[in-house]
Amino acid sequence: MCVHLVIVNHMLKASAGGTEQAEPLGRVAQKRATRSDAILARASELVAAGGLEQLTLQRLGAAMGIVPAALYRYFDSKDALVAALQRRAVAVTHAAFSASQAEVEPSLGKLAPEVAALARLFAAARFYLDLPRTHPEPWLMVATLLGDPRPLVSDDESRQTAPLLGAFLIDVRGLVDAATSAGGLAKGDATLRTMVLWATLHGALVLAKARRVAPELPTPMDVGLGGVHALTLGWGASVDNVKRAARAAQPSKSASPRASPAKNGSTAKNDSSAKNKRTS
Repeated sequence: MCVHLVIVNHMLKASAGGTEQAEPLGRVAQKRATRSDAILARASELVAAGGLEQLTLQRLGAAMGIVPAALYRYFDSKDALVAALQRRAVAVTHAAFSASQAEVEPSLGKLAPEVAALARLFAAARFYLDLPRTHPEPWLMVATLLGDPRPLVSDDESRQTAPLLGAFLIDVRGLVDAATSAGGLAKGDATLRTMVLWATLHGALVLAKARRVAPELPTPMDVGLGGVHALTLGWGASVDNVKRAARAAQPSKSASPRASPAKNGSTAKNDSSAKNKRTS
């Protein structure tokens, strides 16, 4: 197994071993957590508008109307702030992913188990491919941290993020395992398949910028779903089952589009506009 998969397995094991229920917060701790979340929400907006390079504790303090020294009570460096933004993005995305999987369940009841299991994979793919629209700020943070080859946070901070990301990957790997157990996929390395699936979907989104100069190219959604179609066939799914699963995972016409709730008077539309401006 390659080094990257060994690292992923360590993340998954760390997450599986860290599921103890958190103790209730006291009043002081709750107040601090609320304040920290407000700081992260404002910092996330600044990143969406100008990128990580423009995020400093001085600019963040000015945006919040407080002296930068007050921020050091919550985050002792930009590294700690960026790492907290990373963890927040992973947590928000994971929660939204879980909700999206629950939403698709009612439409799968009449399907054969192997088709339903594959449909959950296609629904997961649609969720990720739609992140730039539904959750622009968390998506931008994830895209920035994955797309920049430089280490943007310290190893110590990264290790604190590993259980959160591991928990998310466990859920996705569970879909792969379920599809295999139901007979929808042939047996294979579920961790490797999970990472290949993630790479395929993320790569499709990265290619979105190409459509600015060549708008006739397929959309990221079409590219990503085409990749999932090819992957599932390569992993042993039948053509008919893949087609049925892909159809079942399509959102109903009556379903209202999901979008991030507005924060501090901003809207998801404004967040997305800021993101597009920065990436132009």
